[in-house]
Amino acid sequence: TLRKEAVRQLRQMGYDDASEKIGPDQPFVALFPAALGLLERGLVDRAKALQPDVIIADLAMTWGAMVSEILGIPLISSVSCTYSPMDTLAEAMGLRELVEESAHEDYMQAVMAKLLTKYGLINYSGVNQYKHLSEFQIAWTIPEFDVEAAIAMKKSRYMKCYGPSMPPLLEDEESIIQEDMKVFPVGKLKQLKAQGKTIIYCSMGTVAGQFSFLNGISPVIESVVSAYGDDPNTVVVLSVGPKLDLQTLPEMPSNFYMRRSVPQKTILGIVDVFISHMGNNR
Repeated sequence: TLRKEAVRQLRQMGYDDASEKIGPDQPFVALFPAALGLLERGLVDRAKALQPDVIIADLAMTWGAMVSEILGIPLISSVSCTYSPMDTLAEAMGLRELVEESAHEDYMQAVMAKLLTKYGLINYSGVNQYKHLSEFQIAWTIPEFDVEAAIAMKKSRYMKCYGPSMPPLLEDEESIIQEDMKVFPVGKLKQLKAQGKTIIYCSMGTVAGQFSFLNGISPVIESVVSAYGDDPNTVVVLSVGPKLDLQTLPEMPSNFYMRRSVPQKTILGIVDVFISHMGNNR
């Protein structure tokens, strides 16, 4: 959806090759054209009509900071992934080189120029998007689980951890699993759990991980296979994402369930251990 909005906006600006400029594996490059598109289609007026006292916006979705600045309404930045100091966040996510290259592209220069001339927004690009975050920040984690968040809380009284943002699982959680994921044997997993098996879920990123650190995924999976392969007391669920070359992976043991994607929220309600890269959906 993010890419579609960015492509639509760039085509309106005369870039007929927008689909080539913003590929399907470049969601972070699509952020600023998409943000401009949302502003052009009335996002500021819709936000203003709500008469909010404060705007809470995910740090990656830059239009939240833009609307806050345009309307002069205080901003609280929400950190939905692993916490990282703002000056090192691009590096931590493996995005620095990507966003620096895109900032010099002609289409991105045109987007930045329009943000400035029409909305008075200065220096909005991938290189400095985290310069526009609020001093007060919410992280959806716990300091005992996230070392950087714990350090940040000690340094600043404006940084707060509020625990997980995922609501409690419902009794009929399986009934709301996406249609294309209902083939996953959730019932079988529950049976194995009831039999006393330890259930492990491993996911190294099905979104950002598919382009920013794809090469680092296979070694982690190899380690998990080496540690738990054919362990009679353990069952492992692997979510490897849409782009990983399966030929680079070892043969999956009989106690492993490997899928491109799984019904994660439901799976998390069953498993004993979660091995994760701590990305946006964690």
